[in-house]
Amino acid sequence: MAGRKVAEIGGYPATFHVRDFLDCVKSRAQPRVNAQVACQRMIAGATAPLLKAADAPDAPVRAAALAALGATVELGDLPVLIARVTNPKDPEEATAASKALSAACQRMPDQDACAEKLLGAMPKASVAAKRGLLEVLAALGGAKALQAIAQKVGGKAVDLNKVLAEVGHRPMKIEILKAEYGEGSQVKDVTAVVRQCARDFPVIALPSPDYNSSFGGDPAPGVVKQLKIQYRMTGKKGEATFQENATILLPMPK
Repeated sequence: MAGRKVAEIGGYPATFHVRDFLDCVKSRAQPRVNAQVACQRMIAGATAPLLKAADAPDAPVRAAALAALGATVELGDLPVLIARVTNPKDPEEATAASKALSAACQRMPDQDACAEKLLGAMPKASVAAKRGLLEVLAALGGAKALQAIAQKVGGKAVDLNKVLAEVGHRPMKIEILKAEYGEGSQVKDVTAVVRQCARDFPVIALPSPDYNSSFGGDPAPGVVKQLKIQYRMTGKKGEATFQENATILLPMPK
C-alpha cells in the first residue's frame, strides 16, 4: 500500500471503508474489502464518519466506531475518546472506550502531549473514570506519568500506591515469588529487591526509575533488558514481563 493514494486502496474512497465496516457490524456480512486493515492504517478522512457513528443508537455500531477511532484518531481528536471514558452511556461503552483510548494513546508520536490531555481530564472525572485514565497513563508514560498523576490527584503526595487507593483500587495481598532482570543468559536474581518494594497494590515503585540503579548494576551492558516477575495476587499465580525502566504494574491473574 506504500506510495498509493488513499482513494486507491481497494478501489474505494476512505469513507467507504468505514461505512462498509460499520454496515457489516449490523448485518454480520463480510466486508467488500478489508475495512479493519484500512482503519488500522489511519486512513485520512475516516475520523468524521466514525465520530458520527459513535453516537449511533445501535450499541454494536457505537462499539465498532470506538474501536476504529482507537486505530485512526489523531491527537487533536483524542478528547473525544477521553470524553467517552469519563462520561459513557453505559458500562459496555465505558469498556469499549477505554480500550480504544488505550490503543490510540499507544500509537501517538507525541506521548507527552497525549499524557497532558489525559491528565487534564482527571480533576472532574469520577472515581471509576480516574481508575481507567490511570491505567491508560501507566501503560503510556511509565513512572513519570504516574508521578504526574500523583501530583495532580493526590496534592503533594507522590506515593503511587496512595494514588491508586484514592482512585478506587482496593488493597490486595501480593506475594513476589521470583524476579529476574537482564537479557538472554545475562540475568540476575532481583527477587529480594522487588519483594521489598511490593506493597498491597499492583504498582511496584522501585527505589529509582532506573532499573540498573535499583538492582545494583547493569547485568547486560548495551542491551535492552527485561524484568520478569512471578507473583501471587489474591491467591492466584501470575507472571509479567516489563521492558527496561517501564512502570511495574502487575496485571490481575486470570
